[in-house]
Amino acid sequence: MKLDEYKKCFLTGDWHTHSTFSDGRNQPEEIVETAINLGLQLIAITDHVNVDSGWLDDFVLELSRLKSKYGNKIKVLSGIETKIVDLNGAVDARPDFFDKVDIVLAAFHRVPTANEFMHKEDISKRKGEVLEYWHRAMLSVLKNPNVDIIAHPTNLLHIYGIAIPFAMKKEIAKAANKNGLIFERNIKYKVPDEEFIRLLEANNVAMVMGSDAHNIEEMVELHGK
Repeated sequence: MKLDEYKKCFLTGDWHTHSTFSDGRNQPEEIVETAINLGLQLIAITDHVNVDSGWLDDFVLELSRLKSKYGNKIKVLSGIETKIVDLNGAVDARPDFFDKVDIVLAAFHRVPTANEFMHKEDISKRKGEVLEYWHRAMLSVLKNPNVDIIAHPTNLLHIYGIAIPFAMKKEIAKAANKNGLIFERNIKYKVPDEEFIRLLEANNVAMVMGSDAHNIEEMVELHGK
C-alpha cells in the first residue's frame, strides 16, 4: 500500500481538511499549528480541485515549506480532494496533478449518470436508480489507480435518506480490499455507518480518520468530541 509508512497515523491524524487554497477559511500553516495543539500525529491538507485549478504548484510549495518547518512535531501531507464525475470512476483532476501531492481523495458530491449528473429535484423520486448509479460509480472508482482514499464515502446517499443494502456494502468492501483503496471514517458526517465499518474491517480495508474541516474552529470542535 502506498501509504503503509503512515499506517500508525490512520486513526490518529486528520486526513481531510481544507485551506484558503480552495474553500477553507484558514491558511495551511494555521491548520498545521492547530493540529499540533490538538495532539494529532498527522495532518493532511486536501484542498478541492477541478481540471481548471491553477494553484496546485503554489500549494505543493507551501506544504513542502510546512513539512520542513513542523516535521519534527507532526507529519504533514499534501493532498487534493476531487469529485467523481462519471460511472467509469473518472475524477475531476488533470493527470499531472496526481504525482504532485502525497494523497488523492475522491468523493461523491453529485450522482453521476451515463452522461450527466442527476438533478437534485429528481433524486427523491428515483432513489432506487440513484443507488444503482452510486454503486456502479463506486465500484469503478475503486479501480482508479490515481485514487488513494474514498472521502465521506456514503454521505451523499445519507443526505437523501437512501439506505445501502448489506450485500452491496459487502461487495464494495471486497472490492476495496482487492484494489487496495482506503476508506475515510468521517467524524463530521459520521459515515460510514457501523455495519459498513464492520464489513470494511472484516475485509481488511484500511481506514483513516478525516474531519472535512473548513476552518480551525471546526477542527477543534470535531476533534474535541
